[in-house]
Amino acid sequence: WRCWLQLPCPIKNTHHEYTIRKTLNKNEFHGRIPQRKPLLYKKNIAARLKFAKEHLDVPQQYWQNILWTDETKVEVFERNTQH
Repeated sequence: WRCWLQLPCPIKNTHHEYTIRKTLNKNEFHGRIPQRKPLLYKKNIAARLKFAKEHLDVPQQYWQNILWTDETKVEVFERNTQH
């Protein structure tokens, strides 16, 4: 990452928006707006709580017979961007 102040500035007397945007894009600075959404939806929170309460008193042997996989991709802070 570089600070925009470190970029070579070909802009002399003109500050036209197109020129500034073109210079920033040329130096790999792209404006993006992060997508805002809740980390957990109310529906998911309720379903997880229900599952936890239903399985609160399940014996340890039950969990040892579960096949645990790591195939689920979970992103706490997604990097989806809006272009």
